[in-house]
Amino acid sequence: VYDGENTLARCLDQLPEREKRILILRYWYGYTPEETAERMGMTEAAARKLLQRAKAKLEVLCKEEGIL
Repeated sequence: VYDGENTLARCLDQLPEREKRILILRYWYGYTPEETAERMGMTEAAARKLLQRAKAKLEVLCKEEGIL
């Protein structure tokens, strides 16, 4: 049985707080990379790298949960 929304939330909850926050700012709230970096208090390059790592970790978690 597919339970995507709850499963995705559980996967997000397994991420460190900074990684969860950057994903939410960028994809839930739709902030630009520049705005996301500003809200996270980091350079745009650092924010891009953090976002890249967060997406990779979330992908692994989602595959483990069977939603990807």
